[in-house]
Amino acid sequence: MTEKLTSLQLSAEQITAALQGDDSHVTTHVVSLKPVPDYDADAIKAIREKLGITQRVLAFYVAVSPRTVKSWEAGKR
Repeated sequence: MTEKLTSLQLSAEQITAALQGDDSHVTTHVVSLKPVPDYDADAIKAIREKLGITQRVLAFYVAVSPRTVKSWEAGKR
């Protein structure tokens, strides 16, 4: 009798096969990314002011500390 594999078990078997050189069940995707723009202190402050938000709010949205945003705008980072 053949055991029916769960999707997790099947994935584990496919990963193991791929690691051993059998990539017949592997799908790859090529993603092209644009370079990240380089913003200076004035640009960061101008963007924040145009949005009408505080340093603390910008920090929240980009997941950094308010101190980091302050450093960016001071040109220290």
